[in-house]
Amino acid sequence: MHRWIATLVVVVALNATSAVGGTLLGPFVPLSGSWTTVPNGGFENGMDGWEQLGPTLGTFASSNFAEQGTGSAASQPLTTFTGPGFGIARIVPVVPGETFVLSAFFNVGEMTSPRIHLDLSDVSFEVQPGDGDLLLGESAWQFVWQAFEVPADVHNVRVRVVRDFDVQLGDTAYVDEVAITIASEFQRPEPEVYHNPADCNFDGKVDGTDYLCWVDNFGDDPADIVPGRPENGDFNNDGRVDGLDYLLWADDYGSGPFDGVSVPEPAAWTLVGSAVLAVVLRRRRRL
Repeated sequence: MHRWIATLVVVVALNATSAVGGTLLGPFVPLSGSWTTVPNGGFENGMDGWEQLGPTLGTFASSNFAEQGTGSAASQPLTTFTGPGFGIARIVPVVPGETFVLSAFFNVGEMTSPRIHLDLSDVSFEVQPGDGDLLLGESAWQFVWQAFEVPADVHNVRVRVVRDFDVQLGDTAYVDEVAITIASEFQRPEPEVYHNPADCNFDGKVDGTDYLCWVDNFGDDPADIVPGRPENGDFNNDGRVDGLDYLLWADDYGSGPFDGVSVPEPAAWTLVGSAVLAVVLRRRRRL
């Protein structure tokens, strides 16, 4: 897909696959979302099947403090340190050439540094959802996810949950529902708090990055770029990425996550006509 520059947009270099992901703060609507946990990814059977990494620095232990089900894993530092840390890992089979989504729930507990994250090895690029993105001081669970394409020669990946960088003794954090899901079957959970539907990347703002999301997917009918709206630019959830989605973005441009008042554009229909025409012409030039 081709990205082009509008006068109000700051250009951001995004990989089309790695852009499908983010961090979402709960609490979440019960039973919302869809994903496929890795074997014992919900830690209902303690730490069975998980390999402990760096056990001299810390360990992961079974916990009944859970977001889903009855189990989770608690990360427990044994010392204060800065740098490479400790974690858990397991091997998970995947399909070469297929697109998957790596995801999990985290609870930062009393952490002073937001460095607990998923880590995927055996691929040719970094996939680390949650790395530095978790919100400290939040008691609610947080959901992280990132899409990745499996290289043609890879049949298994090593999934890790890692604590590193700046870790303090006593900083316990929790992980639950570690999952690797075929992208077409993935759906993030719905937060109970208000989310602006024009906020494509869930960063709490409606801005130029969300506009790029709409541009990238303009013309999709049905809107079939996983994991679905609003991540694919279908802001009004009608199954198409078109001018109506642009209008929703234009009306809410500049809004924050809890701002229920739209910021209207003075000539919205003129803007949408110009925007749609520009995208169509741009695509025709590439044919």
